[in-house]
Amino acid sequence: MHNYSVNVAWSERELEYLATSPEFPKLSAFAATAEEAVVELRAVIEVAVELILEDGEEPPAPLFHQEYSGQFRLRIAKSLHRQLAERAEAECVSSNALVAQYIAAGLAQAAVEGRTAHRLESVLSLVSEHSINAISSASGGQTSITPDLDIMRLHAAQPAFITSSAFANVTTLIQ
Repeated sequence: MHNYSVNVAWSERELEYLATSPEFPKLSAFAATAEEAVVELRAVIEVAVELILEDGEEPPAPLFHQEYSGQFRLRIAKSLHRQLAERAEAECVSSNALVAQYIAAGLAQAAVEGRTAHRLESVLSLVSEHSINAISSASGGQTSITPDLDIMRLHAAQPAFITSSAFANVTTLIQ
């Protein structure tokens, strides 16, 4: 059995733990506990690897076995290259150091936005559920309620709908 990476998170929508693997992005498993989700996902991955091998193909290499040189080539517009060089010179750092700082800052922001989106998804779910219950109670439970489509679209969009400009407002709302 290969030692593939596994990520586990609580799913508010499913009310269970969700296990995923970056090496197999289309596979996942839900379970009542994180441990059960991991066991279930590992079983699914084992079957997937067997099927891949039966087809005469190579399964993906586990991520922790991959080696990275710390270097990559990037082609950008000349105007962007000029702006980057000017900014690096103004800050008395190399272009490489400045790009590394920008990448680190972007990854950190993406992680925060992902956590914020998860909190917002939970809040929207509770607000939507509360609104439906309140309207249903007020009408004596005899009204058919259709959740607001805008809330459903936001709920379905998950992290993708949070833009950098809206990030500060969203963070303030959910903290």
